Amino acid sequence: YVVFGVILALSMAIGMFSAWKARRNKRDGQTEEFLLGGRNLHFIPVAFSIIATSLSAVAVLGIPTEVYVNGSMYWLRNLCAPIVGPLAAHVFVPLYHKLRLT
Repeated sequence: YVVFGVILALSMAIGMFSAWKARRNKRDGQTEEFLLGGRNLHFIPVAFSIIATSLSAVAVLGIPTEVYVNGSMYWLRNLCAPIVGPLAAHVFVPLYHKLRLT
């Protein structure tokens, strides 16, 4: 609970800071600014967002169920994640960013 609370508090603080900064720059009200942070966020808030997504309540409830129903082959996902994560971060994310896709 402490880890979830800290991640949620940091995400909320980053969002509030971004909203305050946008109001100061008179850029509030834009959909892209609100949903994507103006496409100029530092990697730390993006990383916290991805971590919070992967540690969501659905994952916390679903992973034990997946292991119970299908056996312990779920460990292969954890074995492949360090390989696929950097590949996605260095190949696909810049490509999607350059193409302005969400």
